[in-house]
Amino acid sequence: MHVKVLNGWSNKSFDILLELLRAAFPICSSTIPSSFYEAKRKLRDLGLGYETIHACKYDCVLYCKEFADLQHYPTCGEPRYKKGSADMRWHRDKRVEKDDVLRHPANAEGWKHFDSEFPDFASDPQNVRLVLASDGFNPFGQMSTSYSMWPVVLLPYNLPPWKCMKETNFFISLLIPSPKSPGQFFQLYAALLWTINDFPAYSDLLGWNTKGYQSCPICMGDRSSFGIRGRISFMGHRRYLP
Repeated sequence: MHVKVLNGWSNKSFDILLELLRAAFPICSSTIPSSFYEAKRKLRDLGLGYETIHACKYDCVLYCKEFADLQHYPTCGEPRYKKGSADMRWHRDKRVEKDDVLRHPANAEGWKHFDSEFPDFASDPQNVRLVLASDGFNPFGQMSTSYSMWPVVLLPYNLPPWKCMKETNFFISLLIPSPKSPGQFFQLYAALLWTINDFPAYSDLLGWNTKGYQSCPICMGDRSSFGIRGRISFMGHRRYLP
C-alpha cells in the first residue's frame, strides 16, 4: 500500500498486482487480498488505517486538534469548503429532528439503518446519498410506435428538501435504448438508498416479478390472490384496515 501511494498507482493497477501475486504464490493465496478494497479493510482491522486532515491551499493551517471544527481558515480567512458544500452537509448540520414527522429522507428508518451498517461512509456528511429514478417513455410521442427508452436519473438526498428535487440537481447517469425495457445489468458504486418508479418498473429495478399470484413485494408469500376466469384477483385486504 505504501508503494502504491508513493508511485501514484491506480486502484486497478494495484488489483492487477494482487492477482499476479495470488497466481505466483498459490499456497499463500488465501492470505493475499484479492483487491485494493479488501487490502484497505485488512489494514483498518489491524489499526493501520488513515485519517483525512483538511489543509489550507495556502499552507497556513491543518484542520486537526483545536482547528478540527473550524469552517474558515484562521489566518487567511478562506472558507474550508467550496460553495455548495454546506447544502451537502445540511442533513447533518442544520436538520432538526424534534418529532416523528418524516420531513426529510434522513428521518427515515432506511437512512438510519444504512448509517449503522456503514459507519465509515456515514462519518463524512458530504458523502453522497443517492436515489435512483427510472421509467420507460416513448421519445417520439406517437402511440402507434412501440419503441421506448429508459432514462436512469440520480438525485442527491443530502440536499435540503427544497433543493434536492430541482431539475438542476438531476443527474442522467444512463440512457438505455430498448424496444421494451432494459436487458443488461450495470454496476454502480454509490450509496443507493431508495428508488422512484411506478409499479411495472419495480420488477426491472429491484428484480421482483410484479405479475402473477405473488406480485405484491410487501406481502410476498403471504398473499391472498386467486385465479378468477383467467384473471388474478387479490382479496382479503380489509384485514389491513383499522
